[in-house]
Amino acid sequence: MKISICFISHEDSSLLKKTLPHNLYNIKKNLQGNLTLNTIILSNESSFKNNRDIQTIAIENDISEVRFRSSKSFQYGGDPSNNSHLNLLSNNTNSDILITIESDVIVNNYSESFSLVNEIINFFDEKKDVLVCFKMSDTNCWAWRKQKIENYNKADEYEYVNRLASHFLIYNMKKLRKTPIYSELLKDSYSKDFNYEDKLSNLLYIHDKPVIFLKKWPLSIWHCDRKLFPGSEFYTQNAKIKQSLVDFFMKYPNLKGDLH
Repeated sequence: MKISICFISHEDSSLLKKTLPHNLYNIKKNLQGNLTLNTIILSNESSFKNNRDIQTIAIENDISEVRFRSSKSFQYGGDPSNNSHLNLLSNNTNSDILITIESDVIVNNYSESFSLVNEIINFFDEKKDVLVCFKMSDTNCWAWRKQKIENYNKADEYEYVNRLASHFLIYNMKKLRKTPIYSELLKDSYSKDFNYEDKLSNLLYIHDKPVIFLKKWPLSIWHCDRKLFPGSEFYTQNAKIKQSLVDFFMKYPNLKGDLH
């Protein structure tokens, strides 16, 4: 079983310096068995000026590989973050499972026994039709969150929803690569409104594959930014706000609900 964990850096490396070691610890916490973990930093062009810092972060945290991604070639249209997610998927040929996490996200595993990695393996073994799942705790910032479709099982442990959020995603790559969804997902759309989250969510819906929200796993996943105003589609992208929220959620790992 080959599992890749990719940390996507869109910005100043000072944020990644805090979030990566914290999140890596929480993702690997309580890990059991002889598993092959491949850890990756994908750094976008805006982070290139900090490439020495990113290399230092990689060495300090025993990261397997660092990728510096330029927008000069194979650039996807629409939202700038599309470039990271889609090029990452197109170059991920060996992993059975891929976990992606953006640099302004905090992951807290507040259980003394829960292993995120082992539970992911068990989950995909049990749910044969699931290709992608996710979780986020600040659900009031989640587009379409009020249009949840139905409970995925009676225990209400998972929820079948109609849209995912790309801040923290878990892919069953072994299965995804074998579906038409994979090739269709990698096709570019030149619309300025093109959004990776929308495209992946729509493709899963069209091909009758569930989008699974991991409702009751003992994890809190926070996107460390604020909306420009209530109901806005856009975030502040303010470095000071992001840093303060990262510090806050690292300090209080047991928080479990909406605070934004």
